[in-house]
Amino acid sequence: MNLTKFSLLRRRADLAPAAFAAHWRSTHVRVLTELGGHAEYNRRYVQNRVLREEGVESAAFDGVAQMLPRSEEVLQRGLQEDPRYLRHVRPDESLFLDVERCVVLYCRTEVLQPHDAAAPWKWLALLMRDEARPPEAFALAWREACETLRSVAGAPEGPWSTLRGLSVHEVLPGAARGMAAGERGGAALAYGAVLEMRFASVQALRDALAAPDAGSPRGVVDRWAGVARCHGLAVHEDLIYDLG
Repeated sequence: MNLTKFSLLRRRADLAPAAFAAHWRSTHVRVLTELGGHAEYNRRYVQNRVLREEGVESAAFDGVAQMLPRSEEVLQRGLQEDPRYLRHVRPDESLFLDVERCVVLYCRTEVLQPHDAAAPWKWLALLMRDEARPPEAFALAWREACETLRSVAGAPEGPWSTLRGLSVHEVLPGAARGMAAGERGGAALAYGAVLEMRFASVQALRDALAAPDAGSPRGVVDRWAGVARCHGLAVHEDLIYDLG
């Protein structure tokens, strides 16, 4: 299984976005890699820095950590269960995160269009199930949308032509959890999937999201109306390490 871990991060209310970003990028990276044993669990680590620019929507979270775990064993025992996490990482998280409102997702990943690492601007669509509707409705909409995405990935013209990478990430059953104590359940369970779309420039991202076509990136996500809610995050990908 191709497995991806997302940590959806919210900053502390008393921290400005710039202060959050500076701590996350520098101090927290050192704590994770030098004290927390982060690379023992993950072979790749990316920080998706939320863009706060005109023409993009990014209000739901302040950052998204994205990792490729070394094995499926992390579903049972990962970094959060390591004693080093509680000793070193958790105290540092409390300095810049509103930990109680952060969410961890483990996803089954399918790459529909290979990613161009030289195109670091991305749109992450975080899809949440409508709890008033049966889970089967979301699952059906997800399968239909994935088929649509397979048909348009790599299109030579139109709103998809500027795409430089496309992946679909389905949250595994029981693999959405809170960050505070690794608790399973609660609001995290509402997350069902993540769409990851990559672009070569922030303007290409803006144009793709503004396209009115029902088959555009925005249109595909809008098809979940009634079965899901969407938090759209425009981000810039910063690679922290890639161990192959």
